[in-house]
Amino acid sequence: MKSSTSLRQLLPLALLSIALTEILVLGRANQVIPAAGLLVTLLLLGLLLLWLAAIRSAGSRVAASPIDTGLFLFLTAILISTALSIDPSRSGRLAWSWLAGALFFYCSLALFRSGLPPRSAARLSLLILTIFILSGYQELLRWFLAFPPAERVPLLLLQAPRLTGMTGSANLLGTMLAIGLLLALGLAPRNSTRGGPFAAAVWAAAAAPIFLLTRSRSGFLALFAGLAVVAFFFAWQRIRRQKSWRPLLLPLAGLLVAAILGAALFLQLRPDGLGGATTGIRLTLWQTAWENWLTSPLFGTGLDTESSANLIRNQPVPVTFPLRYAHSLWLSTLSGAGLAGLGALLLIGWQLLRWILRQGVDRWSPFSLALLATLAAMTLHATVDTPEPWIMAWSAFLLAALIAGQPAGTTGRTGRLHLLWLPLGLILVAAGLAGFLAGQNYER
Repeated sequence: MKSSTSLRQLLPLALLSIALTEILVLGRANQVIPAAGLLVTLLLLGLLLLWLAAIRSAGSRVAASPIDTGLFLFLTAILISTALSIDPSRSGRLAWSWLAGALFFYCSLALFRSGLPPRSAARLSLLILTIFILSGYQELLRWFLAFPPAERVPLLLLQAPRLTGMTGSANLLGTMLAIGLLLALGLAPRNSTRGGPFAAAVWAAAAAPIFLLTRSRSGFLALFAGLAVVAFFFAWQRIRRQKSWRPLLLPLAGLLVAAILGAALFLQLRPDGLGGATTGIRLTLWQTAWENWLTSPLFGTGLDTESSANLIRNQPVPVTFPLRYAHSLWLSTLSGAGLAGLGALLLIGWQLLRWILRQGVDRWSPFSLALLATLAAMTLHATVDTPEPWIMAWSAFLLAALIAGQPAGTTGRTGRLHLLWLPLGLILVAAGLAGFLAGQNYER
């Protein structure tokens, strides 16, 4: 029976592995390279078929989530804003990515609830992130070997430039590794699977130097936010058992010491601290997003239209920094999808928070807390940095593992909005194929 179960899990696990690898490794290339977009489309079609099979065998409740209403309203706002966009071609590509991420969430949720172990989400993520760690070491080694042999001393590594690896962004690499470190923390307890704690410790030891040398403010803050969530929940569990507030003192002291040491280490690695040119550019991008929203408050100017709006207003587009997003998920949503999109996004957050509070403190295992910590880390990163849709798709994948890993019957009241993914998924696949064909004609 075990072997047959394992065989039934093999195909979903393989397809999820390929899909997540493609999403994280290729990143934004999926939006600009027709062949990459076609691969994503075919993978989504395969996941949609597995989603249908899971619903048929286990019932439609395996695909229901506590954020169905908010997610449906958010995607509706995105579609309306795209239809009204000042630059529909740019908005359409990004809207497709958001819709694909939502479909990835529902397919992953159904597969995890149909027997795929939620822990496989963490193991798979760490395995893929190993590619990024190796790319960071390759970049560091290339820089180190450029010096004459007499100057190659270990302390020289502290003067290395900010590592970006294969992401092209130190902030993205730092945040991705911060999330990986939190996942490794969730796999570290001794009651995990055999060999899991040792493998997680080895992975964390390999990732830590690259994480530090990204010198990413958002990466450091993301890791701290995740650790704060874990510390708070463990302290709250002890408070409930001991009926005293004293257990809260140790985690607070630990977080304070960690914050001080982390800030000192960060300032040593990056003396400009919170200053530097990028801070001023961020303020400019946030101001631009606010001005865009004022021109179309309800549904925004359309996703990915910051540069287009600047050109319409005859304002210069910064050449030293990408103007694709407002470097904030909330401001990007407000600018692109207006109050409708931002309101729906806040509703998703409220529904998720309400679901978390309904679980009860004692139901959270160390692994579940690690998944929850990664969501806190990703939220903080998206608040102050680029909300790439492929990072959001990864967040959705981990959220699916978190929801599926909680006891049955804790989803809460849900309707049948998730069943709309059958027609919407087919439309999404058709749009992806049409985009590939259009890209082929353009290349000719």
